[in-house]
Amino acid sequence: MTPPARAVANSRLAALRRARAACQNQGFPRRTVIFIDTNIYLDFFNNSQPQLKKLLSTLVELRSKVIVPRQVVYEVSRNKVQKLAESLTELHKKARVESILLPEQHDLPGTTGKVQDWNRRRRALQQQAAELEKESRALIATLLADVQHGRDPVSLALSKVFENAIDPTDAIVVAARDRRERGNPPGKKSDTLGDQLSWETLLSFCEDKSDLWFVSRDEDFGVHYDESLYFNAFLQNELTQKLPTKKVHAFSALPAALKHYAEVNPRPVSLPRGPELDTIADEEKANRRFETTFIPDTCPRCHRQDTFSGGFARPSQFGGWTYHVVCLACGVMLDTGQQFDD
Repeated sequence: MTPPARAVANSRLAALRRARAACQNQGFPRRTVIFIDTNIYLDFFNNSQPQLKKLLSTLVELRSKVIVPRQVVYEVSRNKVQKLAESLTELHKKARVESILLPEQHDLPGTTGKVQDWNRRRRALQQQAAELEKESRALIATLLADVQHGRDPVSLALSKVFENAIDPTDAIVVAARDRRERGNPPGKKSDTLGDQLSWETLLSFCEDKSDLWFVSRDEDFGVHYDESLYFNAFLQNELTQKLPTKKVHAFSALPAALKHYAEVNPRPVSLPRGPELDTIADEEKANRRFETTFIPDTCPRCHRQDTFSGGFARPSQFGGWTYHVVCLACGVMLDTGQQFDD
């Protein structure tokens, strides 16, 4: 092994040792681990789920137990600004006050000008709304810049969770490429390496673990129903063969996963309780319902799968405002037909 290659290998081994040492120092059961997929982390940048941020402190507390492949860190970094921009655009559209005036020519003679009076007050409201909209644009620019530079509260909290991210070894990269070439899940043969690297890192790191909590809504891993994830049969067989003594708890919702983890593990975990946790879970379900119902699986232009962004509001070809989605691969925009105001 050449000196540069040896240095890289030593660096990766050191990262693994730090993660394992942190696990012991924090006092959590050493042999339990949690994997959280990119799509779950990105939910923290979705302003349609403001209550979800209450789980950030729990993740920071459990960071010694969280397996973070370097690929996940890259994917969050690549997509978090866009995720926030989409949700802020949606909120900005909701805050708009339409320019509407009543026809003054129909004011009845001899009245006190009720229509004119209403229009006067409406113009004042619209002027105030225009000023607020201008302020909101400046605030949105500030929020996007903060996320871009990683100085927002969510990015700062996640940086603590990601501090022991695991770089892939050469063997993991080779295995991930082989998985893609064979067309085996997760990921797709036409895509760049992504989920394959995360999965191979997970299999490698979990060899000496007893319990794994796996959280993802990515259908490359399986089918999510309610708050649970049911693995693709190929991946389930792989887990059974490579990790035969492990207990795997698979979820599609972070609140449910953390609640189950807190119930099973002996050390107390700081987690919102009762109605507060139920509110977070309900919020997550509402967002998931939109994603699974209205976002297409396959792009009609480039025919790639699972490449659409979250929904944002625009004037619709069907009238009114509806949710639109954009293919991140080819840029085509689709009108889902789902009404914006419900």
